[in-house]
Amino acid sequence: MHLQQRTDYAIRLLIHLAVDRSGPRPVGDIARGFDISEHHLAKVAQRLRELGYLSTIRGRNGGFELALDPASIRLGDLVRQLEEMTIVECFDRAQNRCAITGACLLRGVLERARASFLAVLDEHTLEDLVGPRRADLAQVLDIRPR
Repeated sequence: MHLQQRTDYAIRLLIHLAVDRSGPRPVGDIARGFDISEHHLAKVAQRLRELGYLSTIRGRNGGFELALDPASIRLGDLVRQLEEMTIVECFDRAQNRCAITGACLLRGVLERARASFLAVLDEHTLEDLVGPRRADLAQVLDIRPR
């Protein structure tokens, strides 16, 4: 299974904001910390805001901050909301043109694999990713108390 770049960026952004709970952070600061495109991260941040994971603070000291407690953000839910989970053509009944769909067992196997993948992610929250390594992450991301 391969997560799209936007999902990777979303998880990184959420990790950063879970480590730095000192107030809103400009997306540019976070992008620089990860050495990734500010433009792409801004689009990801907007999507996370639409989904209710982030809130926006406008103005000079504005930026994004977590809208939810990190312990309430389940990784499985996040991935389901950001990823297109159509692994192969036959998962999309409307677009499926595979000639062997009626006789093939691959779809069932892949559906079980996808369910297992998501079940493991459902066991973990954003806090699980951050909590035990908060100090290490703050140091690596150069997050200092304000």
